[in-house]
Amino acid sequence: MYKFNYVTKSSDGKMTGQVNADFISHSVLGRSMTGVVTADSGKFIRFTLSDGSQIKFVLNEDGAEVQYTASRRN
Repeated sequence: MYKFNYVTKSSDGKMTGQVNADFISHSVLGRSMTGVVTADSGKFIRFTLSDGSQIKFVLNEDGAEVQYTASRRN
């Protein structure tokens, strides 16, 4: 079973640090999904949310990440 690491990124794509699952849950609460993208490799799935933010689930050999990227509008 994968151990998930939770990270957040700024809208310009730079890593801004580790967070916990509660932070990501709170960040996406009340948002609706407006788009879904998957990788041909099967290593990630990305959801675009109604405020322009994104949540991405990435599967790596050494673990998995849940990445939250803030909206460019914020």
